[in-house]
Amino acid sequence: MPVTVTAPPPKKTARVTTASGATAPPALPKRVQENAAQILESASMLPAGLIMFRRFADAGALSRELPGLSLETAKLAESNPKVMEFVQKLSTVSPYAGFITIGMRLGMQFMVNAGRIEPSAMPGMGLVSKETLEAQVQAGIAKAEAEAIQLRIDAMNEKAEAERMYAELKAANPDYADQLESMGL
Repeated sequence: MPVTVTAPPPKKTARVTTASGATAPPALPKRVQENAAQILESASMLPAGLIMFRRFADAGALSRELPGLSLETAKLAESNPKVMEFVQKLSTVSPYAGFITIGMRLGMQFMVNAGRIEPSAMPGMGLVSKETLEAQVQAGIAKAEAEAIQLRIDAMNEKAEAERMYAELKAANPDYADQLESMGL
């Protein structure tokens, strides 16, 4: 009896059809999304570290690829226990990742202010030029001074209005005015 070889049936993957009729990949499971976010948060400080060692191209490449790398690592963790163990260990680092990232961003801004690196050296870190920071601080000081002057003007106007009202009341009520004078007011 002849043996016929047929191709295996295609893998079935859930596809979502969009309004335009195109098919999109299925939504990722919530755990994969959470793990990808955890990995990205924990690894977000790595590009800043590379910049500190003046490895700008490497920092740029890592910044560009980090979101995709985080997602693929999270997907791999679903089927590889060793990778999942690594991802779970990141959760112990993650509470400090935000603090460390802010500290690194502050250090990077100090380097910009000292002229050691350009603000554009680390896209997405919110670095600005020294001149921009100086202008922002000076604008804040000028605004605070203007607000203080306006408060003083308002207080002086309120005082003048109160004195005017007092003088009118005193003139309209001479008997009452005599009583107030006798009390020292």
